[in-house]
Amino acid sequence: MFLRGARPPSLPAPLPLWPSYRQVRRFCRGVVRAAGAEPPLEVEALCTAVGRLRGRPIEVRYRALPPGMFGFSFAYDKQTRDYVVVAANTTRMHQEHIVLHELGHILAGHIDGEATTAGDHTGDHDAAREREWTAESIAVVLAERALLHTRRFGERPADPGSRALDDALRGGGAWI
Repeated sequence: MFLRGARPPSLPAPLPLWPSYRQVRRFCRGVVRAAGAEPPLEVEALCTAVGRLRGRPIEVRYRALPPGMFGFSFAYDKQTRDYVVVAANTTRMHQEHIVLHELGHILAGHIDGEATTAGDHTGDHDAAREREWTAESIAVVLAERALLHTRRFGERPADPGSRALDDALRGGGAWI
């Protein structure tokens, strides 16, 4: 329910080419605010909220992928829904990062004009590097809120292999 005259939340303005890390952080804060997400963020809940804001759902699927391929995203019918496909044979923490990376592609508009993020079909390697840098930067900034917050404050049990990460986060100052 919105106040009279108030606009419903919407995603922030698109990022420019080769955005600064500060611009990416500001963009991600706007995404999280518009999505109405509060820490601890759950990755799939964030995808659901972003899909609602975009007007087409984002569906996450876990599949066996060829070696060296960890995930990709694509738009189905460009009007109906977006998909994120994630490697099923990796750790939960890695899967969450893959989802955030692919969500970064979706948020940056990389699949709006392309069929998929599964490889560079344009032959423009500079553009491909820019897309990957932007998607990875968005993933890292969202991970600070979505994953590290929960590990730092203990709302979710850590992966068995991440004891050193948990110890560092629990003992660290306010570096995030």
